[in-house]
Amino acid sequence: MSAIVVPQAPVNIQHRSFLAETFGRLMRSPSARIGGVIVVLIVAISIAVPVFDQVFDPIRDTNLRARYAEPDCVFSLISGQVSIGEIVCEHPFGADKNGRDVMRRVGHGMYVSLVAGLFSVVISLTIGTALGLTAGYLGGNVDSLTMRVMDVILAFPSLLLAIALVTVAGPGLVNGMIAVSITHIPIYARLSRSMALSVRNMEYITAARSIGAGDHWIVMRHVFPNSLAPLIVQATLGLGTAVVETAALGFLGLGQQPPYPELGKMLADSQEALASGRWWVMVFPGMAIILIVLGFNLLGDGLRDALDPRLRGND
Repeated sequence: MSAIVVPQAPVNIQHRSFLAETFGRLMRSPSARIGGVIVVLIVAISIAVPVFDQVFDPIRDTNLRARYAEPDCVFSLISGQVSIGEIVCEHPFGADKNGRDVMRRVGHGMYVSLVAGLFSVVISLTIGTALGLTAGYLGGNVDSLTMRVMDVILAFPSLLLAIALVTVAGPGLVNGMIAVSITHIPIYARLSRSMALSVRNMEYITAARSIGAGDHWIVMRHVFPNSLAPLIVQATLGLGTAVVETAALGFLGLGQQPPYPELGKMLADSQEALASGRWWVMVFPGMAIILIVLGFNLLGDGLRDALDPRLRGND
């Protein structure tokens, strides 16, 4: 006799990957949504302005006839100075003391600031993570020596150390980015070291050693992946800090050199204009820095909540 097969209802198994779950938690965070919109807007502007404004030349972009021209377009319409039919959009953000359009310079300056901040974070993240994982996993004298060097760097205020390094190496955007990245290396080194210390004695690490796995393989396949979440959050938050410190170096004349635009340098050049009531020369570069830092800080807060395993059961 043949066996009777009883049909069963299909089982609907819903499986969500880690990335999908994290993205869903990120989208449910108000700070992450706001920060994400700001970051996308800033990145879009920073990419679009250099691409569509290829005729921009900071050396020949001077027009003394438009010296300290007031913002037109929307600002003139709001103030009631012109009617809708009389709107002229030559300088939406006004012009500086050399007649250069502030809107164009802010757009190019945002690109420079983002590239400088990203470059600094990538360098400090790569070097700091490598040092921290090696020190935390190996321990002993390697750990002690590495952490004492990091303690020496942390003993100096980051901005003052960056100023000292740029003063020795010479002013310039590249030297400024390298100096900022050096001051941030201890942050990622200490964070990755703490993660390595927490997982190096776990059962799966012991099992990997028992089958003959090498230290490099264990670090790259087990220790490093378990350290990614906090490192990503710290890198997102650190990007805003790197932009501020790069702008501070530019403000002191140690970063991007004139006439090329950079937000910090634009703020330094606007002090004379602000004293005479020409507020637009300082307000728009300052607002650009504020938006960059605010966007990445909000996004970093949202990432921290989304990647925190202690909060996964609360959804």
